[in-house]
Amino acid sequence: MEETQFGGLSLPRPQAGGVDAVAFGEALVAFIAADGCPLRSAAMYRRTVVGAEFNVAAGLARLGHHVQFAGRVGDDPLGQVVEEACRAHGIEGHLGRDAGSFTGVLVRDMQTSRPTIVGYARSGSAGSRLGVEDLDGCAVQDTRVLHTTGITAVLSPQSLETVRWALAAAHSTGAWVSFDPNLRWRLMHPVHTRPILASLLDNVDVLLAGGDELVWLADRQDVDEATAWALDQGPRLVVVKNGAQGARATAAKGTAHAPGVPVHSVDPVGAGDAFAAGFLSGLLNGRTVEQAMAEANGVAALVVAAPGDTEGLPDGALRDSFTGQSGTVQR
Repeated sequence: MEETQFGGLSLPRPQAGGVDAVAFGEALVAFIAADGCPLRSAAMYRRTVVGAEFNVAAGLARLGHHVQFAGRVGDDPLGQVVEEACRAHGIEGHLGRDAGSFTGVLVRDMQTSRPTIVGYARSGSAGSRLGVEDLDGCAVQDTRVLHTTGITAVLSPQSLETVRWALAAAHSTGAWVSFDPNLRWRLMHPVHTRPILASLLDNVDVLLAGGDELVWLADRQDVDEATAWALDQGPRLVVVKNGAQGARATAAKGTAHAPGVPVHSVDPVGAGDAFAAGFLSGLLNGRTVEQAMAEANGVAALVVAAPGDTEGLPDGALRDSFTGQSGTVQR
């Protein structure tokens, strides 16, 4: 397999018995308003399973990679829903059962013409109590890529300890550690959270962030200054996601850009996670950083063109046809 290189960077080669990627965090059972109404008047809901890291794992699995997802669920029916979702997506699930807590729930509406309203029932959930022991049996130290987000880091002191351990353990083996701040102001204090997330970057190889997120994390005036700051903290590659405007990747020796993919958006939620899945998939497949960003933009576009966080995730054939790598009509 050709190595993925960008300014002297290369992704670890696959190892016998290893996995392509490990993702860990909280998986939530989501109830999405199915009638286009705001939450206060919605009467019908569609049930699915979501979560920043779960979405990335689902995207990578759909694209043909061997992926493990680690989390913690309640010993309840919704925990079974999460387990079934892992199997349905082709994810190797490592889900600890927590008899003393419950599986977290998310409720939201779905509209592109107004802000999406999201409600949570996750305080004290099983997922927020994720511990290092929940990663037992996962290939944290035998994977090519490990991915998590700032959401898991702030759910509880216990989950932060787990993030610190996993990032350091994977990084020490030469795996690429991928981290997305994934800012959620309902969970994160705008001042106190910044040093917590910044302290994780010394064990991160790929930082994936929106421009506003990166500027906030770096406490700088613009994206260029924030990117330079981030590279000084440890990441070898900083990827700025900018939705329909495309994406930019910067390493110590270069910068690359990829244009966005025009698409009619049905549901904007899940685009960032889809981009992460498409980008990491590209690197795992030996693509250049430019090619990986182009694929990531295509995967994200397909997701926002369908309702739900994961329903629009493509397989490799659809990704290739959508990004122009194969014919536009599959007969």
